[in-house]
Amino acid sequence: MTIPYKRVRASLAAARFGLASSNPGADEAVLLRNALLQGRFDAILEAAAHDGLPFVWQQIGELRRSGSLSEVQNAKLERMVRSIERGFAEAEDER
Repeated sequence: MTIPYKRVRASLAAARFGLASSNPGADEAVLLRNALLQGRFDAILEAAAHDGLPFVWQQIGELRRSGSLSEVQNAKLERMVRSIERGFAEAEDER
């Protein structure tokens, strides 16, 4: 299942993430997969806030299916994204 997202300038294309310096028009999914492979928490958090956690999990699934993640990388990403989920839930509870 593909999760649709808006075709606007990718939030991860911002210079502060350093993911799209050579291609500022790059697709958000491509940028997120690169951030996931690099273990870039700040970029993963931005994608979760901007595009939603389902989109982040979808991209992790793509990397798993392609065999691009080592067991160590996979475990690290699981911890990171679960931490983001907990943080979002806690922030929602405080409202």
